[in-house]
Formats: sequence, C-alpha cells, structure tokens
Amino acid sequence: MRWLKFVLLVASCVGAIGFFLPFRYTGTRAESAHDLIGQSEDDWSMCDARETRGLNLPPDECRHTTIGGDGEPMGPAPRHYAYPPFFFLSCVMMAVLAGIAILRRRFDGLLALLSIVAALVAIGGPLREARHHHVLSWGAALLAISGALALAVGIAGMLWREEVRPRPPRPPRPPELPEARVLSR
Repeated sequence: MRWLKFVLLVASCVGAIGFFLPFRYTGTRAESAHDLIGQSEDDWSMCDARETRGLNLPPDECRHTTIGGDGEPMGPAPRHYAYPPFFFLSCVMMAVLAGIAILRRRFDGLLALLSIVAALVAIGGPLREARHHHVLSWGAALLAISGALALAVGIAGMLWREEVRPRPPRPPRPPELPEARVLSR
C-alpha cells in the first residue's frame, strides 16, 4: 500500500483548493473560508437550549433578549469567530501526515489513526454548517471530499500495514592495512 501516503497528499490539496472557493451562501453573498478569517458572526443558536444540548449556560446577550412581533429575537446576538477557517486546518494536518509518511517511506498505524481524526474534522465541518441552515457551496463539498478520501486512506492504513523492506547490507570494506615501503638499492 505504498500509494496511501500520496492519496492523503492529494486529499489535502483538494481541501486546500476548497479553502479559496465559496464555502457557504449567507443571504445573497457567497463566503469562502478565506474571506471569513478573523471575522465574527451572530449566532442565535447559542441561546436555544435545544441547540446547546440542554446546557443552561446562555451567554449574557441571551439573558436580555426580547422577542419581536414576528417571533424572532431582537437585540444584540451572541458573537463568535466564524468556524469554517478552522475546519480547513484538517487539510494542513493531512499534508503534514502525508509529508511525514513520504519522508519515513511508510504509512504506519499511528499516522493512519491521525488521518482518521483529520478526516472526521473535515467531514464534520460542512455537516455543522448545514445544521445551522447555511446553504453550502463548492468549498464545503471539496472539504467533505477530502475528508472522505482521508477517511478511506486511514481505514486502509489501519487494515493493510505497509511492509518494511530491510535495507540491503553494505558491502564489507577491505581492512585498512599499512602500506609497505619499497626500498630501492
């Protein structure tokens, strides 16, 4: 299975291309993960106990929320940094793992396990954004494809171990003998 490390490298490149393509549509505007670096966004789901899995720890902005006539909350929403740029860190992790495997000339179990972790982050990113009712675009699709490729590589790496070929022994060097002096008469 010598090709696994190169498939992982291709998967990281596919995800890196998706970083610059539109990731989601917000209203009428397409946003790429590159555009969202360092930006914060409103997130009313932090106030909903069903979205926070029953944890009753709302931010301060939720405690002073008023509900308008249309049933929508009014006032300042809780803000957090946009998450899509963080999802693409899994592609960086895939590239590092592929580089380590290429330099070591083998893809072992630990690298396969770490590639599965990176794959789950890459697949989970678009799923999280879809849960928050964003319309996803090509960047999210490429991130999910890179996650699926990395997941297949990680599972294959766990199942089929790469054989370690022993290096051929070096030919023995002749012993160093002192040179004989030739005396001329």
